[in-house]
Amino acid sequence: MRTGWRIFTAFALMLAGFACASGDHSGPVGVMPEGGIFITNIVPVTHEGGVALSIEGSGKLQYTVYKLENPKRLVVDIPDADSSAFTAPIEVPKGVAWQIQPHYFPKAGNSRIEIFLKEAVLYKVSRINDKKIVVDVNPYAAEAAQVVAEADMALEPGQTEIMDIDLRDVQGLARLVISYKGAKPKFEMTRRREMNRISLDISNAKVVKANEKLLSVDSPESLVKNVALFQFTTRPASVKVIANLNQFTSSNVFEKNGAIYFDIGPDAVLASASEMKADTKKPADVSATKEKLPSDYMGQKISLDFQDADIHNILRIVADVSGMNVITSDTVKGKVTMKLIDVPWDLALETILKNNKLAMVKSGNIIRVSTADELSKENEAAAANQQSSVKSEALYLKVFQVNYETAVKLKDNLKTIASPRGSIDVNERTNTLIIQDTRDRLAEMEKLIETLDKRTLQVLIEARIVEVNHTFARELGIKWGGNYNTGTGSAFPATIGLSGVGAGGVASTAAGSIVNTGTSGVTGTLGLKLGSVDSTALLDMQLMALQNDGKGRILSMPKISTMNNIEALIESGREIPYQTTSADGTKTEFKKATLKLKVTPHITPDNFIRLEIEANKDEADFANQLPNSPPPILTKHAKTEVLIKDGDTTVIGGLFKETKTDTEASVPFFSKIPVLGWLFKGKANSNSGEELLIFITPKIL
Repeated sequence: MRTGWRIFTAFALMLAGFACASGDHSGPVGVMPEGGIFITNIVPVTHEGGVALSIEGSGKLQYTVYKLENPKRLVVDIPDADSSAFTAPIEVPKGVAWQIQPHYFPKAGNSRIEIFLKEAVLYKVSRINDKKIVVDVNPYAAEAAQVVAEADMALEPGQTEIMDIDLRDVQGLARLVISYKGAKPKFEMTRRREMNRISLDISNAKVVKANEKLLSVDSPESLVKNVALFQFTTRPASVKVIANLNQFTSSNVFEKNGAIYFDIGPDAVLASASEMKADTKKPADVSATKEKLPSDYMGQKISLDFQDADIHNILRIVADVSGMNVITSDTVKGKVTMKLIDVPWDLALETILKNNKLAMVKSGNIIRVSTADELSKENEAAAANQQSSVKSEALYLKVFQVNYETAVKLKDNLKTIASPRGSIDVNERTNTLIIQDTRDRLAEMEKLIETLDKRTLQVLIEARIVEVNHTFARELGIKWGGNYNTGTGSAFPATIGLSGVGAGGVASTAAGSIVNTGTSGVTGTLGLKLGSVDSTALLDMQLMALQNDGKGRILSMPKISTMNNIEALIESGREIPYQTTSADGTKTEFKKATLKLKVTPHITPDNFIRLEIEANKDEADFANQLPNSPPPILTKHAKTEVLIKDGDTTVIGGLFKETKTDTEASVPFFSKIPVLGWLFKGKANSNSGEELLIFITPKIL
């Protein structure tokens, strides 16, 4: 059946081309837009309930096709094209479409062709050549039944078949509607801000080659540049939907009524919330109380000029222009004086109602107009009735298995949507939620649990803790003299001796040493340095070379995995015992002298990692320990936050101790003699230090 339809479609396209060649239009009318083209022919050809619309121009055609509701229509936007030669509507005698209406907007220089539909449809756009496209529109039921029949033949248990994708404009949002058949799809959204791209991965799904699509939007004002739907050949196979954006913005995805809704735009999250409100069947809001943006008004533009006109007559005109059914109550009265030029009819209607203290409720293609007070009372009564029905509504019990989140934490989130009669209990051993509530509230809770109970990304943290040593020494001095002893033959002194004297007044044991200079001194300091190093492999080679050169040694290379936003702790060292005395007696306590590293990773949507790092190196100073006391603890501490790419390395340095010695030893008086004084003095300089470097490399698992 489907093959025959394709043959018929090809035949219809051929007829469309013949009709284009033999059309009655002698030429385009109007002024050629700068860099633009003329639409030279618009010809519909009906076939088996569908219609093939051929559009031909004087140059290359760029186009955007999307669906709109209320009324149902398929819209073909052609930028930089003049269709002023075609102003009259084209009636379609049979099939899924009933009328085709071309529009030309001279200020923007763009054209639009609206195909008014009787029912839901599937469509396909074929480019015959640069100057000609054909929009093939077919009944959804017939095509979908054939697609489903073919898909079911190869559909495995638990697999999803993606059937179609549509791009729609919904109150300033770009909405992708992805219809499917088979098992409920599982999907995950990935946002790439640096690429202006949002992708949707539908796992365990497939799409036949004929249903793969590339939707292009050539308008620079559009949120979406293009959208691709295609089969991704992984194991298991999945389907990808990639939306390339003109500018990165918010997005949201949810499943409802056999379709996946992929919203793109600043109000994407709010759009999802309104869908939930519609599901819960809450009383309709009075539209007069809502604040809207200018882009929210999508109605056909009209011009009105009235003086003391009855409001009922104006509402009839709005009804004729909009195609909506307008019903007024007996309380609607008043005269209207106004002048509006090129205003969307929905904005004009809302302005008229506000000016006369009126409001409206829209339901499908029916608008009911009444006073704001009357509709407010109706809403209050409906809310009271709903609350009464909730009290009498049956309660249901359901057990939800929680996989990744803790059930205790989810309980706090679920309380916000539970009814007054509902109850939520937690079984911590099995990590399950036992919920008792009404049918609608259980459905909302199930959606919330599916949204929050997702697998958390993990981060592997690799640390390299390196100790670097360096020394320098220089001594300039002299030892000279001798050892002389002689007897005097007197009672005192019986003998006279001359020998060298060492530092500190201690006699030198070295025979013949008269001058021996030398002393030492120690000072210390503390510094801090933070940086970032790319390429982990290169870093490893540098560290190995440093160790082989004898200037540094790697203390440890620990690795630890942790979940996103969860702190990881690496600690190594010892505990120093010491005694404390109190009224309870003497007891032994311990003070840690460890090398400790705390890292908390935060993964951003663009695969960067924000690290909260706290490094601490405590060591016992036994050299300065007092008798019967514990040794003092030398502390080095650094705390910072850095943002680095996945797999890059950040470094914490400057945790160092430096020892400098500048000494001078001399023999009094003799060292002051010019030139000869160097025979009686000496200098020594030394410089040594040790530095602790901590390299941290996070990797998303």
